[in-house]
Amino acid sequence: TGVQTCALPIYLFQAVKDLPLEIDEFEFWIIGGVKDEMKDVLKRFRRPNWRVFGFIQQHKLPELIQQTSVAVFPSLQEGLAMVIPQVLSLNVPVIATTNTGAEDLLELGYDVEICEIRDSKAMSEGIMRQHKNHQDVHCRPTRVHNELSWEEYGKRYNNFLKEFYRRT
Repeated sequence: TGVQTCALPIYLFQAVKDLPLEIDEFEFWIIGGVKDEMKDVLKRFRRPNWRVFGFIQQHKLPELIQQTSVAVFPSLQEGLAMVIPQVLSLNVPVIATTNTGAEDLLELGYDVEICEIRDSKAMSEGIMRQHKNHQDVHCRPTRVHNELSWEEYGKRYNNFLKEFYRRT
């Protein structure tokens, strides 16, 4: 089972380090680029079960994300990133900080856990809850959020561009 993340604050690294699991019981995946200022921090925390994928092309992301059991968005400051609804559309639960805008999705009934920024203990507890709930990939919820899917996002963007060019 993988834990996928987009941003790389030290608080998430601490949360993963504090998980009461042996390193052969889970993998921690970092999907996306690692900023230069985080590379030394990553070296300090990194364990053998950590995989850094770097930048992944959009069309390859769904296949990779579907292999995870939880996605963590530990952002200190950010609006609602499009990737959060996209991850939810793949039936992968999300743990996000209060500064991601994901609370709006929680209110709509999506599988989102919200924790305060910089709260590595809450992140670790959320990861453990999701790990226990989703150890068997076949037990994950099958409800698909069509309105949030990659395909629907593409259709909306395509329609937006058509309308934009029609008006210009």
